[in-house]
Amino acid sequence: APTAVDDAEEKLKGKPGFSLARKVFDLLDTDKSAELPASKFEDLVDELGEGFYGDERDAQLSKIDPKDSGIISRLAFISWYCELLETPEKDDDESLDSEEEAERAEEKEKAETFFAQLASGEGSDSTILASDFGKLMESMGTTYCEEEHRRTLKKLTQSDGTINRDAFVEWYLDWLFGDNDSDYESDGGSEDNGDTPSESAGGASLDTGGGWGNAFKIDKDSWKCGSCMVRNTGDVTVCPACETVRPGYEDKATDKGASSASGGGSSIGTGGFTFGTSKPGASSFGFGGAPKSTDSSAASTTGI
Repeated sequence: APTAVDDAEEKLKGKPGFSLARKVFDLLDTDKSAELPASKFEDLVDELGEGFYGDERDAQLSKIDPKDSGIISRLAFISWYCELLETPEKDDDESLDSEEEAERAEEKEKAETFFAQLASGEGSDSTILASDFGKLMESMGTTYCEEEHRRTLKKLTQSDGTINRDAFVEWYLDWLFGDNDSDYESDGGSEDNGDTPSESAGGASLDTGGGWGNAFKIDKDSWKCGSCMVRNTGDVTVCPACETVRPGYEDKATDKGASSASGGGSSIGTGGFTFGTSKPGASSFGFGGAPKSTDSSAASTTGI
């Protein structure tokens, strides 16, 4: 008569992996006892073409032998393999996402806890003094660099000189898990000497009227010098940094240079080098001997 084990196996028929699991187990179960020692689990897995190692191997074996009896039964092994194939595997992206979510939750709790230690008020309305920003970062075990975080500090600081908890936590998580390594790099390394973002070398200003995202908008009329890579405003035709002419404006630059050069110059005459204007009566500067005098009264005669 069919046993309970036979009935259980009958219910597994037709499921993915049933035939293969039964075949592999029977191959290693040479005495046909329907049982194998747990030490044979790796051999069973190899025959199946699967690979489990370390903690994962132990976790899978515990599903087959939950009481840690040291015995793998034929039914338990077949049931485990059929269930393994029916369970959808998590892809790497899903695994990474879940791990990152756990890390973000942990860091969020950490940031709120350390913020509260320095804050006045409670909950999302709590604030700290902007001057305590460095102290907060260091208390969290994060390396604080005044140069690196100076622009962040300016953005987070409210008009009353304080930093809100939620604004800080949001920035901290983005900074920790985001693509930007530092504020200095994300802001293009520009210097900030006043209350508004600095201008580029060519004078193109940064418009912050629309929020943080507009702080790095580029003037549509500006142009980038191909020689030194400095960005200049649209009204500049010659790069002030390296004197390279803006493409398409060569003729204008040539005309301008020619007109500026026509006002003066240098020459070499009988008296040597002269510099300056050539207008009559104008003074000049020269090198060399004085020109010979043509005044007949200055000549001397001798006779015999």
